[in-house]
Amino acid sequence: MHTRLVRWALIAALATPMVLHAQQRRIRGTVTDADNGQPIAGAVITVREGRGFAQAGDDGRFIIVVDPVPVRLLARAVGYAPGGAAVGAADSVVAIKLKSDPLQLEAVVVTGQATGVERRLATTSTSRVTGAQVNSVPAASVDKALQGKIAGANIQTNSGAPGGGAQIQIRGINTILGASDPLIVVDGVIYSNATIASGLYTVTSSGSAAGTGPEQDDADNRLADLNPEDIASVEVLKSAAASSIYGSKAANGVIIITTKRGLGGKPRATISQRIGFSDLLRGPGVRAFDTTSAFDLYNSPEDSAVIRSLEINGRLPVYDHLQEAAGNKPLTYETSLDVSGGNDNTKYFVSGDWSHQGGIIDNTSAGRQSLRVNLDQRLGDKLMLNLSNAFTRTTTDRGMTNNDNSGAGITYALAYIPSFVPLKPVNGVYPQPAFTYQNANPLQTIALAANTESVNRFTGGATLTYQALEGGRHDLKIVGGAGGDLFNQKNTVYAPPDLYFQAPQQFPGVSTLGNADSRYVNWNLNAIDVFTPSGPSMSFTTSAGLQYEDRQLSQARSTALGLLEGQSNIDQGAVFGQPFELNTHEKTFAMYGQEQ
Repeated sequence: MHTRLVRWALIAALATPMVLHAQQRRIRGTVTDADNGQPIAGAVITVREGRGFAQAGDDGRFIIVVDPVPVRLLARAVGYAPGGAAVGAADSVVAIKLKSDPLQLEAVVVTGQATGVERRLATTSTSRVTGAQVNSVPAASVDKALQGKIAGANIQTNSGAPGGGAQIQIRGINTILGASDPLIVVDGVIYSNATIASGLYTVTSSGSAAGTGPEQDDADNRLADLNPEDIASVEVLKSAAASSIYGSKAANGVIIITTKRGLGGKPRATISQRIGFSDLLRGPGVRAFDTTSAFDLYNSPEDSAVIRSLEINGRLPVYDHLQEAAGNKPLTYETSLDVSGGNDNTKYFVSGDWSHQGGIIDNTSAGRQSLRVNLDQRLGDKLMLNLSNAFTRTTTDRGMTNNDNSGAGITYALAYIPSFVPLKPVNGVYPQPAFTYQNANPLQTIALAANTESVNRFTGGATLTYQALEGGRHDLKIVGGAGGDLFNQKNTVYAPPDLYFQAPQQFPGVSTLGNADSRYVNWNLNAIDVFTPSGPSMSFTTSAGLQYEDRQLSQARSTALGLLEGQSNIDQGAVFGQPFELNTHEKTFAMYGQEQ
């Protein structure tokens, strides 16, 4: 009898955990923004004073397994203050609303490939900018839109021309080569931010003696291809600990950009139209000369004769050359359209953008046309597929407004020309100034020279998430991602032989063609396990994975000198300049592990 009682006691003891586990229930819920009702993707949900963990999908929905007693859920998300909701013993559905955290003190920040931690508990330095903040003031490109919004980031433009480039410096110069560009990641895809010289130095002769000509061009960086209207958030990882998961290529910091995703429900369409104009804000005043002051400055007999020939009714005229060169008030316009919608299984976001920025100097402009398709597809209760695809075409004509040693630089040449010298054409012929730099007439350069660029770019990525375990003490996800970023850049720089600043050259007339092809391919496989022991005081997030990247960049440039009049093709030149070709190829395979 005693033996039988002991046997039944052992069976009951072993069966009790199974019974309790069987009594656990599944709670379905949503996490939304308290202000606009939009779902909050990636929110982390835990049980206060109990066990249970879940993470919301892109639609804000989650499923969490809890004990069969009243519990209180706590939700955290990037950019939001923590919030919660009570769940009764008989409840099976819950809705949690989170409010944005203005000070970002309790918000969750990205610290790895697919993990995060509250900002106040993080040992890493981070900054976050929302999509609304990026687009609060219209800007031509993402990098310029981020100016003044990231603490500690140095963002500077290298040209005032339309489409002119900007460089982002987060952690200073950390390599012996002086490179300072941060790593850019867009929806999990490594995004090239290469700065490729246009070849303008072949006309301006900038840096020719020191061999630094390409570095002195007004090239833009390729982050300009990304449409700011598509951005949902920008997370900047500054410290070495935060960026170490991406390897040595992230020594200058990491910028993680997340684009907008589809929202459930009926299709929603948003269209916006911006129209404005640009004009010259300020410039040096015009100095008016009389004959006495002109003779004091230009005192040779030949100069005096020229000055006398320019007099009108015994007085020297006054021309505002800066207004003649940069007095336009061109229109700038942008049209954006996006459509989103879907159901519990499929959500989509489609956007298109057409923008044009006119230049205050004739024959200068910048334009961008982009198309984006983001798709989220649930393939089952435990499997989710996210697709991100974007095509962009960018065109610019920046003119010749940067550094100069030959007379090609428009603003540089203007500084040498006194106000009494006429520059406008007469009967279609531009006068050759008697007092100038390298014989240049800037208005003639504006009309006849060219510095154009066109870029076609495609970026696509896919992420597959498998919820291997959920509920209880462990929540295990397997996340795999792959993507590619490809673009082609073509540059044309042209200075015809009849330009006055070209006449002193040994071979007047320059035509330069440049071509660059970039291909970035990457994939990663990650496992993220959240272990929650009994009690709410502690949890462990373990992540590990593999990463592979293949980065290729090919550049070529060819220059022809001594062009025939009226010809711009490089095969019409008498002499070919030094050809340039550079091919770089880098592969990286990495393994990482991280514990929080």
